[in-house]
Amino acid sequence: MVAPAATPVAQGAAGSTAGAFSALTSSRVLDTRTGIGGTRGLQVAPGSVAVQVLGVGGVPADGVSAVVLTLTVTAATGGGYLAAGADGDPRPDASNLNWAAGQTVANLAVVPVGADGKVRLYTSGRPTDRLHLVADVSGYYRDGDVTEPGGVQVLPSPSRILNTVDGVGAAQAPVAGRGSVTVQVTGRGGIPASGVAAVVVNLTVTRTTGGGHLAAGPAGATPPAVSNLNYPAGGTLANLAVVPLSPDGRMTVWTTGAGTLHLLADVAGYVVAGSTTLTGSVQPVLPARVLDSRTGVGGAGGPLAGTGAVRLKVTGAGGVPASGVSAVALVVTVTAPTSAGYLVAGPDGVAVANASNLNWSPGQTVSNLVLVPVGTNGTVRLTTRAGGTLHLVADVAGFVLSGPPTRALAPGQAISSGSALTSPSGQFSSRCRPTAIW
Repeated sequence: MVAPAATPVAQGAAGSTAGAFSALTSSRVLDTRTGIGGTRGLQVAPGSVAVQVLGVGGVPADGVSAVVLTLTVTAATGGGYLAAGADGDPRPDASNLNWAAGQTVANLAVVPVGADGKVRLYTSGRPTDRLHLVADVSGYYRDGDVTEPGGVQVLPSPSRILNTVDGVGAAQAPVAGRGSVTVQVTGRGGIPASGVAAVVVNLTVTRTTGGGHLAAGPAGATPPAVSNLNYPAGGTLANLAVVPLSPDGRMTVWTTGAGTLHLLADVAGYVVAGSTTLTGSVQPVLPARVLDSRTGVGGAGGPLAGTGAVRLKVTGAGGVPASGVSAVALVVTVTAPTSAGYLVAGPDGVAVANASNLNWSPGQTVSNLVLVPVGTNGTVRLTTRAGGTLHLVADVAGFVLSGPPTRALAPGQAISSGSALTSPSGQFSSRCRPTAIW
């Protein structure tokens, strides 16, 4: 089950500096079932679809390096994977999404934008396979040379830094049940050798011999009691993650299942290290659980009604500040659903978007990363559309600073050193500073 066509959009506080992130209430930019985005009908796999993203769904018409998309495949007649990249660039040698025949699967992706304002979605499969593609935009990054702390540098194309099938970044062997893999991140795959706080990475499991979940964090840390990805036996699944790194630039991925599996990791970008108060800066945190309806964490006791909403206070919880936050990064998990359905994450106090962040079938445990604007009350709303009952879990992975209010300069008014001005549209910004670094 996937949401119908979307209605746009409420926008989080916008940043105008290179690498700044602006969150949007999700808006549909592609749906091949209905023709949104200009493409209609079942798509041939293998194949590709170009999607206009600049000037659509709240994304500016220029000044954007990459967009954040929830990509969904549904009604697939065979298994395969999807790779997303800038239109006009070579096809990425990585994957954003994996599915089996008959599945409806979604995953978040950070996708560079082509010079024509489009992204391109490539699908694998047999020439006889058919599928539908859906894409919902939920944010964007400003382009330019990213140097400010908290800015996100999106790579021109994803790069694989870990593949235990081929021995890339780790031993060429299955990962043992309840085991871990530590991988060097900095200095590889386009990631600088230093000055990196966290990476944006797509984690994939394949050839699983038992069910379980992954948790990712900095090397040397205690395994966090959270999940980045849930998997069944025999599955190939992916999920995007924002993972803080250890001081020497490494991350560890822990597994909980008893069976073995293979791990892949494709880096899509990185967060510049350093302290900042810059609007739109991304601040990773050690993952923390802020909602679990199975145990009552976050105030929601379950099982929850399949069609309903959970309002989750995120400011002041799990390492997120009590104020000055425009958006949060959450890994949202649905478990024990008794019916198929989908979930929409959005700011509290704003109409529910006709979009989807997460899709599931009866009995599945499914996770997805969401970057969701925060309501004025510091709360996000997780809306589910399904029958029966289910449980909801949410782990916070980071937040986006809203920064100080923008100010207009009156005629003849002076601006002091260190002060900042931003245009009403948020498109342009200037700061009076005594040195080149600010």
